[in-house]
Amino acid sequence: MRIVSGADDVCAACPHLDKGECRRFGPKAGEIDDRLNRQLGLAAGDIEPWSVLVGIVRDVIAPESMFEYCGHCSWSNLNYCTDGIAALRTDGATDDPARASR
Repeated sequence: MRIVSGADDVCAACPHLDKGECRRFGPKAGEIDDRLNRQLGLAAGDIEPWSVLVGIVRDVIAPESMFEYCGHCSWSNLNYCTDGIAALRTDGATDDPARASR
């Protein structure tokens, strides 16, 4: 997977994504990505296998710290990220997302 800064495949379902740009957070979306990438030891353009990235996130990011990175993200109240990271830490799963959606 290629690391990017700004709108990416994760943002594809967001109602605030318009022509590849975040209409809610604008350039701040890239700033959030950059801050999180620094914490993870990654940079835009890096390419890593999915399992490696999941392992890094599992080992570095605590579920309760997501607010620190993402602030008032409109998706935060759904707890997708916090629940997902908590599950990684419990299950240790590193499955490829393409397989999970089948």
